[in-house]
Amino acid sequence: MAEVVRAIKIECIRNTIGGEAELVFRPRNVRPVRVSPAFLEANKVSDGCWWVVDSEGGVRVEPPVAWEDNGTGLLEFGPKLRGGEKERMLQWFTFDHLPVALQPTSRAFSVLASEIVATIVPGPERTVALRKLLESKDACVRAKLTAGG
Repeated sequence: MAEVVRAIKIECIRNTIGGEAELVFRPRNVRPVRVSPAFLEANKVSDGCWWVVDSEGGVRVEPPVAWEDNGTGLLEFGPKLRGGEKERMLQWFTFDHLPVALQPTSRAFSVLASEIVATIVPGPERTVALRKLLESKDACVRAKLTAGG
């Protein structure tokens, strides 16, 4: 059986043009997902449910009482460092503190950093990849701040 890698809190469900629904997640760095009305009904999706991703890429929805998240809306079960610590480099990929105009630029790097942590085994090369991605993110944010970047 596949292991749970990530559980993301569904903040709300929005209707879209064309009859699909869009699931909006509590952590704003997670892009909304479009699903069919049939998916909503079959999975009993409602505000507060969890969007659960497993190690084989499968997705399911679980009820609001499935996990406690301390208000973050995101639970990561992916690769950990020695002693059960989370990847420390991810703290540098947050973007909520940035002005709204800069958040989309930084968000893209945050998503990629999370994917790297979830799919690459911890080690020196993963750390180098994250460090170089951080340098790229910082350069892109600075470029957005200055005309002619």
